[in-house]
Amino acid sequence: MIRFSVMNDLERRNDVAGMMRRLYEEDRGDFEVDHSRFASNIEYLITHPLTGEIVLFLEGSELRGYALLVPYWSNEFGGTLLFVDELFVVPEFRSRGIG
Repeated sequence: MIRFSVMNDLERRNDVAGMMRRLYEEDRGDFEVDHSRFASNIEYLITHPLTGEIVLFLEGSELRGYALLVPYWSNEFGGTLLFVDELFVVPEFRSRGIG
């Protein structure tokens, strides 16, 4: 069974940064992403949780994916919205309802 856990320390930083690289390799956009910034971006989010959070998808102690969630204020809706900036599930665990 998959459980979702907010990443609140740097223990899995390298694993998550690796998944971020895989995401951008699989889903190339119109511009190049600087992969060298991923580790420091992860550290920033952990130390500044009001700017966003990384949610880990765990099966037991095994990391199966992550989501990068960013809250922002919406004048139109009169409140805080949550933007899913990134979502990655390890290919072998896709199509199981994790995302």
